[in-house]
Amino acid sequence: MASEFFSEDQNLAELVSHMPPDDQRRFNKYGHFRVEAAFKDRVLIVYRPTGLTPAGQHREPDILTTVRVIDFSVDLREGCKMTLRDQQFDQEMVVGHVPKRLFGYPIYVAVPPRTILRWDVREVDGRAWRSMSFAMLIKTRNRSSFYSKGNVYAETPGSSRPCIRMSPAGSSSEHVKIYLLAS
Repeated sequence: MASEFFSEDQNLAELVSHMPPDDQRRFNKYGHFRVEAAFKDRVLIVYRPTGLTPAGQHREPDILTTVRVIDFSVDLREGCKMTLRDQQFDQEMVVGHVPKRLFGYPIYVAVPPRTILRWDVREVDGRAWRSMSFAMLIKTRNRSSFYSKGNVYAETPGSSRPCIRMSPAGSSSEHVKIYLLAS
């Protein structure tokens, strides 16, 4: 009898079945899921919105930490894995295709089961500079653009979604500059 490959949804559901039961329930309840480009030294800013001012403007969020992608590998039996480092607490975690909580925060990350690897090139100081890029799945309670007080989000510096940007000085929490957006 010929076997059929799982659909993308079935594949992800099978991977989620390998998570601890509490994480499975939480992951399945969370409403926003996106795929973000990742590469060595890509930074995610993990933050918690603090609500609105009386005038309806966003208050500065609490920056919880910054997370950096430090490695990516492929194994023919295990699939893809990325290594992430919590910059504030100097911890590392390895994440494969089974979603995991991002350093205990209520955010899930994984390498999607269907991913494209790119050997990108750009010009830096007149020379060709190459880097491997790949996909990172990020799942949160809702979209960060909702800026829901108390939720926790992970965004890349300079993305159009959040109200946060990274200063050119570095990547630790003290270098995160807050740009408040009108609501």
